[in-house]
Amino acid sequence: MGETSAGHVPHQVAIERRADGAMILRSPIALPPAARSTGEWLRRWAHEAPGRVAVAERSGDGWREVSYAELLETVRATAAGLLDRGLLPGTRIAFLSGNGVDHLIVALAAQYVGAVCVPLAEQYALIPEAAGRLSYALRSAKPVMAFAEDAGGWPGRCPCRNSPTQASSRRGATERDDR
Repeated sequence: MGETSAGHVPHQVAIERRADGAMILRSPIALPPAARSTGEWLRRWAHEAPGRVAVAERSGDGWREVSYAELLETVRATAAGLLDRGLLPGTRIAFLSGNGVDHLIVALAAQYVGAVCVPLAEQYALIPEAAGRLSYALRSAKPVMAFAEDAGGWPGRCPCRNSPTQASSRRGATERDDR
């Protein structure tokens, strides 16, 4: 599928008009094969466009940018760390953070090793009145690990303290709690 001179993918629309007034819109252009996994997708882009910015977020007065090659390298290293801490395919990791690059890295690393990501509303961890909802969600999901962008913001209030493994992050650092 080529691009136009403006860099856009050409498009076509096939319209099916039905007797009841409904219209069905379809593209007759076949889609390229889809990646089988996020790992496959990430490896492809790290190979095809290693220096291209994959993800960025505001950081201080500037931006924190991560290229596809850097993202793949960081995801693989984080995945190895998750495996070292006992996260296995099919096990669950809870996410208690807003959107961000570190959240993405840990989520991709979890997917890379076949773990299940359990995203929970960040507000559950930050609003004391929501602690019951968070506890219920964690009891129901039974994660073996939790990721929080900044667990230091709620010391002593983390409802994951009794789980076998927990991970809190500021640049992907992890902590093991074997109580």
